[in-house]
Amino acid sequence: MPRETRAPRGDKGDKGDKGDKGDKGVTNLEADGPYPGRADPENNLQGDEGAQSTTMWAGDGTLQQSWVMCAPGKVALGGGFGQNDYQTDKLVIVTSTPVNVTKDGEFYPAGTPYDEEGSLLAPNGWLVQGYNQSGQDLIVRPW
Repeated sequence: MPRETRAPRGDKGDKGDKGDKGDKGVTNLEADGPYPGRADPENNLQGDEGAQSTTMWAGDGTLQQSWVMCAPGKVALGGGFGQNDYQTDKLVIVTSTPVNVTKDGEFYPAGTPYDEEGSLLAPNGWLVQGYNQSGQDLIVRPW
């Protein structure tokens, strides 16, 4: 079988021009709405730094929900939930979604409602809904 031969490597080229400066990256990220040091209940809908995000779900199979609100001025880029106190395969999650949370605790799907100028509002919270069919109460914590 013939052996391949390669041509000799060429001379090194001149250094290229410096590229444009890139955009500033994402900074000041916060995880979860009730974050450390938060002490102003007027911006936390439950007034207690996050009880809404540690709601106990009864183990009775009814539809239940937990939600968390972002820190003021923050937008929900992603989220999810954890079920930490009692592991079970009897937890059925039907919704895990970004939402707009009003001061009255009402939820709107991400992208609604519109503000006065007709722009879509950015999601400022995360909502988890589901059924706890385990027969034991447990906490479902959104983040």
